[in-house]
Amino acid sequence: MKKVLFFLPMLMIGLLFTSCSSDDNDSTTTTTDPIIGTWKQTSETKNGVEIPANVIAEELAGKTIFNADGTCMVEDYETKPDGTLFLDRTITGVWKNSGNGLYTIIEDSNIEDSETYTMNPSFSSDNKTYTITEIENGGSYTFVATFTRQ
Repeated sequence: MKKVLFFLPMLMIGLLFTSCSSDDNDSTTTTTDPIIGTWKQTSETKNGVEIPANVIAEELAGKTIFNADGTCMVEDYETKPDGTLFLDRTITGVWKNSGNGLYTIIEDSNIEDSETYTMNPSFSSDNKTYTITEIENGGSYTFVATFTRQ
């Protein structure tokens, strides 16, 4: 009996020292990639001059969705001879954050003109818009497209 009375206080003291440590933390920090969400193109410029909405109506009609699971979808609109827009196809694929602000998008290979491309979007401070700048034709013109989170 003396042994039990001796070990019981020792066990309780031992439990005090093995309680939760100060590094236990139930809160987890999850960082969501800023590209995740639904986006619509809202403007486009070429060499600093805004392109009228009627000229880029097909681009403005569609939306792009980047999902958290790494899949993506783009609505591709075309114009009928009478001027009305219609959803021509939905392009699916996968995306990944390649680091250093670069994103790689790979369109599904079952699409006739499937592409893989890299973009370097510049996000606004509140992550509600991003712009993509492309310098094309050896620098002869600069193209900027702005997208807004929906």
